[in-house]
Parts: sequence; C-alpha cells; structure tokens
Amino acid sequence: MAPENFILSTCTQADILAMVELNLSAFANDPLSNITMPREMIGEAELRRWMSQFIASFFEKPEVHFFKITETHTGNLAAWMRCAFPHVLSEEESEKRKAEKERKVKDKSFWPKGANLDVINVKFGMLGQLKENYCNDSETYCEFV
Repeated sequence: MAPENFILSTCTQADILAMVELNLSAFANDPLSNITMPREMIGEAELRRWMSQFIASFFEKPEVHFFKITETHTGNLAAWMRCAFPHVLSEEESEKRKAEKERKVKDKSFWPKGANLDVINVKFGMLGQLKENYCNDSETYCEFV
C-alpha cells in the first residue's frame, strides 16, 4: 500500500489564516473573483482582514462544518471546504439570521472597501435564490467552496 501523503480532517479557527491564503491563491486568476473583489482596489491587507472575519463568522454556526486536506510531509494546507449539514433552526434563530442577512444586504460596509457591490449583489443574490429554491436545509447537505 502506498504511503498516505494527505490527511482529511476538520478545520479549526487556528486554520483561518492558511484558509485565507489558499483561497486567495486559488482564485487569484479567476475573472469573476477579480471583478467582484479587485485586489488593486481593496488592497491585500484589507482583503485578508475581511476574508478572515468572513470565514470566522461561519465557525459560530453549529450546522456549518469545515474540512481540510493537509499534506503530511510539510503540514501545509492543500485544500479546504465549507458545508452545511442538514438542520432545522429554532424560530428565534431563524428570525435572528434573517435580520442579520437583511442588515448585510443594506449595510454596504459589510463588504471590504473597494469591492464591486453591483457584481456582488448579482452573483450572491442569484446563488442565494438558487439555494432557497432548490435546497431544503432540513434535508440537504450544502457545499460552499
């Protein structure tokens, strides 16, 4: 049997900085990412700060899980993913999240300064609509890259 070069495990908040770096590297040449979050307008430090905060916020949601693949010889993060397991929110939590989502939509300061808000609204608005139309949170595993 060949030696195992990679390990699959859960991410912790200690992995956030490596997750941010891997994400920025993976999407560095992605046209849509470059339009929505233009690095030359936002700045590297602000983009890393915002992305770290954004990822960290999902660790607070019990239905959201992060998984990583680590290269065994170096300990470097090779890949990661975020997914939501099937869940049912309490009415109180559902209302809280709905209010939070509405606040983020109205509060443009949620996004990093320099982000292309028009494109972001189209991109994430459409993804949100598709999720609402086709995913039942109580039955569906939902993967986010």
